[in-house]
Amino acid sequence: MSRMKANRFVAYFDMLGMGSAVKRNVDEAWGALSDLQATINSDFGMRVGGKDIRLNDRVKKRLLSDTIVLFTLGDEVEDVWAITVLCSKMFMENLRRCVPLRGAIAHGEFYFNFDLDLILGVPLVCACALAEEAQWLGITVDEVTADRVRTAFALVSKDPVVVEWPVPLKDGKCERKNVVNWPLPLRIRKNFTCPMRVEDFYQAFEPLFGKFDSLKDRDQLKYRNTVQFINAQLDGPGFSKPVVVGDSVPR
Repeated sequence: MSRMKANRFVAYFDMLGMGSAVKRNVDEAWGALSDLQATINSDFGMRVGGKDIRLNDRVKKRLLSDTIVLFTLGDEVEDVWAITVLCSKMFMENLRRCVPLRGAIAHGEFYFNFDLDLILGVPLVCACALAEEAQWLGITVDEVTADRVRTAFALVSKDPVVVEWPVPLKDGKCERKNVVNWPLPLRIRKNFTCPMRVEDFYQAFEPLFGKFDSLKDRDQLKYRNTVQFINAQLDGPGFSKPVVVGDSVPR
């Protein structure tokens, strides 16, 4: 069996609340899954460090029901840029489509076989664990990835692409972890205001999950934790409009 092994960056995302969404409204759940598929098929690009990079050339994507797996084909600085930007763009695009995701990126030895459609590796296990223990919508990264991202983006940007944050966990505790600063594009646009209300952020998800007050406490907390992070990253002068999930979120 032919397989390709190398150190790579691997990302894992899952959609929050798919089970409850299916039970509540299967048509809305199908629509969310279709939107998830649409982002997988999107052809994202970027220009960084004077280079035009087609992200799909450096990162492969797989959709397994409501789970997304991404991995780089290499381990170069361009791969660091690609996986970080692609994860942020996909996260934001799904947020715009009212599909709530949580995810993580890890680095390490990873195998794949395109002929058999098989993937395997420790970084996938690590990324899955980092993502699923977090009680919010966000993107956690392991230490190696955080160091590589900071080094790579220091060459082209002064903005903090990765920041430390006390990520809320399933056991009720918070642990300081490195996370992708995905609200950064919102701040650069300077057209959003703080503080954002949880109810305003959640409103676009109502067709999928119902009223915010009807959610279980643990599910309400995930959105509260997310809004707390957004407000912390966007806090500053020059914001004039409320943040709203949906078409107001930049494409």
